[in-house]
Amino acid sequence: MTIPAKVQSILRDAVTLRELPEDALDTDRGLLDASGVRHSAKNRAELHFATEEYGEPDGENYRARLPHIGHPSIEPDDIVLDIGCGPKSFFEGMPGHHVFVDDLISSYVDELGASYDGLAINCRSELMPLADNSVDVIYSVNMLDHVDDLPETMYELHRVLRPTGTIVLQTYFNSHPLLLSEPGVVDRYAYDTLIEPYFEVEELRTHSVESPEISSYYTMGILTCLLRKRDVPLPPRDRGVLGSPQYVGAQSNITECLAAISREEVEVARSHIDALLGREHYEFHVLLLEAKLAVAEGRLQEVNQTLREARSHPRGRRNPYARIAIKELELERLDRAIEIQVLRTADARDGIDRRQARIDELDDAIVSRDKRTDELSNTVLQRDLRIAQLERAVAARGRNLSKHGVQIDVRNPKSFEERIAEADLQISELEGRIADA
Repeated sequence: MTIPAKVQSILRDAVTLRELPEDALDTDRGLLDASGVRHSAKNRAELHFATEEYGEPDGENYRARLPHIGHPSIEPDDIVLDIGCGPKSFFEGMPGHHVFVDDLISSYVDELGASYDGLAINCRSELMPLADNSVDVIYSVNMLDHVDDLPETMYELHRVLRPTGTIVLQTYFNSHPLLLSEPGVVDRYAYDTLIEPYFEVEELRTHSVESPEISSYYTMGILTCLLRKRDVPLPPRDRGVLGSPQYVGAQSNITECLAAISREEVEVARSHIDALLGREHYEFHVLLLEAKLAVAEGRLQEVNQTLREARSHPRGRRNPYARIAIKELELERLDRAIEIQVLRTADARDGIDRRQARIDELDDAIVSRDKRTDELSNTVLQRDLRIAQLERAVAARGRNLSKHGVQIDVRNPKSFEERIAEADLQISELEGRIADA
């Protein structure tokens, strides 16, 4: 495809923002690939949704899809940007030079056969290859809740928008902050800290999500507004860090941390929480993740303290689903406490069973010893009876000796048995003499 001169004049290197040489404008695939970054965890979830579940939204273009809000007038030579465009163009029949930005455009083109009526650029919303103050109209529809780093995306929107330009923004609002694929960050806290300080809000509409299935677990409402750029400086930004292949966005860290906790990979989860520390706008998410990890590890006293901090955070006070997330973590803490008590009870029962088994062993040993004692008592009794018999026999022999006038010298050192034998011999001799006489 041929890139219009007006569009080509605003293209820049995504990191350095220098003008691109001719050989860098390769669009043979039907797109300009300026990402240079691997797919994030959020990308993978988004691509799965696009290939497996995506349905065509109503309306052939954004004017038809968003009838409830005013749209800026667009001149034929204006640059019109669709950021986070998805696998379909919604600029059909609208004037201007169309530019489409999405970090999955290459996958949409290669895997879904997507086509766009303008220049499609594969890049991240946090790092667009566009010049400062170069875009007249930006459409951001159902996009902000999908980005990997909300503050960086808002700063980038501010950077590329002309001073007289307009942003038409629609996004899910007050979403649940711990969703796996789209952790909620667009809420009143984000509005107060990232929208109002950098943009004038010309028109604003909110409405509730109609689908009970979605509202039961996902979000409370939809925010639609028209924004104009305020003449205010942006915070310092390091585009080199954002463009590094090792860069992981805040939302991906949240997603990966939740997955690691579910797999009980404590060290991996801790590394993702550490990566979020100090990241602007994500302090509340850090508190929730710290609490969720502490629940998994059984550090329940720490959970109470962390959730107290979360409840006092502005996001915890102003986003209904943030409060729901806190309540869910409180329930997880209670479930974990019950689980720990059940395990302790089971351990105590095992200990009691082991002690009872030992008592039974000792009872058996006592019975065995009592039986042995009875056996020994019988043996002693039998021996006592035998001794008594011997004593009677000795007494009888003594009387017999006395009868025949034989005396036994008890001082004789010979053994008692020998003396008896001698006495028996003497008795036999005497009896023999009597017989002879």
